[in-house]
Amino acid sequence: MKKINTFNLKSFMMEIKARIKVNSGSRSIVKLGFMFKATLILFLVTGCITFGVSAAKSSLLACVLLVSLGLFFFYVFFKMLDAAFFSEEIILGESEIKYLKKTITGYDEKTFLFSEIKSLGFAGYQAYTAHPMDNPTIDFTGLGAGERELQYVIDAGTLEIVTDAGAFRFGKNLPSWEAEEVIAKLQEITGNRFLRKDQVPPIDEPPFENEEGGETDEVKA
Repeated sequence: MKKINTFNLKSFMMEIKARIKVNSGSRSIVKLGFMFKATLILFLVTGCITFGVSAAKSSLLACVLLVSLGLFFFYVFFKMLDAAFFSEEIILGESEIKYLKKTITGYDEKTFLFSEIKSLGFAGYQAYTAHPMDNPTIDFTGLGAGERELQYVIDAGTLEIVTDAGAFRFGKNLPSWEAEEVIAKLQEITGNRFLRKDQVPPIDEPPFENEEGGETDEVKA
């Protein structure tokens, strides 16, 4: 029995007004770096499984450990490819926004009704803790570069849609000027329907109560 592609069916049923390409994957130089790393990992996977199978006769424990390590690196191999080759797209309907991310291993989608969206905009880059052995001048150990590479892989994005349910980030590693172009296109097509993230008024803090039971805006030291 042939499996129905549910995404295509949903997209067909949704009345599409426009498609906006958010991201078409990593830059070419970054792709080359990830492909090189992925190739090395694939050799490592082959070596671990080969040595694991050959060690089965002498030590079952060594076989299990090596094969498990090989499978783990195989998982990392696909994660590296997903980080290099992916695409993000926004599909605008009459009353909803559908976000779609495609990678080598699959796709992810999320739908937001216009009425649910409180704001959208450029949220900035995620703040990560630097590696304790990272040297900002000269990275002798390479640990700093490895940490930044990991941050690149796990980055959620620089664009943000805020709803009552929470904030959703997309636009993986998208620079601010490209993020602003995406926002401008969204606002143009929807007629500036959404409040930009930088236009959201600050939340007023409740006044502090003083010792006499009155209210004051000052905080006592």
